[in-house]
Amino acid sequence: MPKRCPECGDPDDVVKDGLRNTTHGDIQKYHCKECGTYFSETSEPKAQYRPKVIFYTLEQYNRGHTVKKAKAKTGMKYKVSPASATAVRM
Repeated sequence: MPKRCPECGDPDDVVKDGLRNTTHGDIQKYHCKECGTYFSETSEPKAQYRPKVIFYTLEQYNRGHTVKKAKAKTGMKYKVSPASATAVRM
């Protein structure tokens, strides 16, 4: 159980509120009855792509491939590739 709400800091009024299904597994959700905030006890940012997909795309780009070619190589290897805008922001 989290020690306190990330918004109001209340340690006493935090209750479990179901599970959030993600591609990385289920994450416990919580609700603070004091301020009404919903949150989960995870420090991982919400990511659409697994880290190995992102790293592979960056590796291909750093090897001199264009963004389009890096995306294509990632798609061939992992059957998914980040959008061009995402690849550029990496």
